Amino acid sequence: MSIYGQIIDLINILFIKGIFISVLIIICSRLLFKRVDTKNALLIIRWLLLSYSILVIVQLLITLLHPESSKAFWERATDRYRFAFWLMISSPLLPLFLFVKSLRNNIYILLFMAIWINIGWHMESLVIHLTMMNREYSGNSNSSPSTGEVMIILKGILIGVLILAIGNSYIWIKKASHEN
Repeated sequence: MSIYGQIIDLINILFIKGIFISVLIIICSRLLFKRVDTKNALLIIRWLLLSYSILVIVQLLITLLHPESSKAFWERATDRYRFAFWLMISSPLLPLFLFVKSLRNNIYILLFMAIWINIGWHMESLVIHLTMMNREYSGNSNSSPSTGEVMIILKGILIGVLILAIGNSYIWIKKASHEN
């Protein structure tokens, strides 16, 4: 289970955190550049979200089978912060709606799911910034993003551009092979 959890953490760190920035980059490129095809890029994002979601659900089910972890799970699920717990538990379930054909082709639903799958990270970041602002009683509180958050945003931009390039390179290669 430890290796499985580490694989999920690696995928989360490399691809999932900041994936909503990647989807925003794809949406912007779709609006600004008419020659850029975003269909393959969205397909890559969709399957990345679905794969991660399935991995997390399997990890959750394995956790529920272990007696000690199951007890901790149900304590958190019925604790006074259960709303936040259930929000974070629902995050890997929501991308399963991408299997529905009418939903998977909507770019804005994909953006919503990319934001929702990171709901735990967003809530954590919000709590950290609110705590920092509350601790500094002076009016000149610095609530700027941390270095980690800036790195996640930059990584999201980079992954968005790379996914667009990969998606379009497939089309360019296909066109080049038809011309010869």
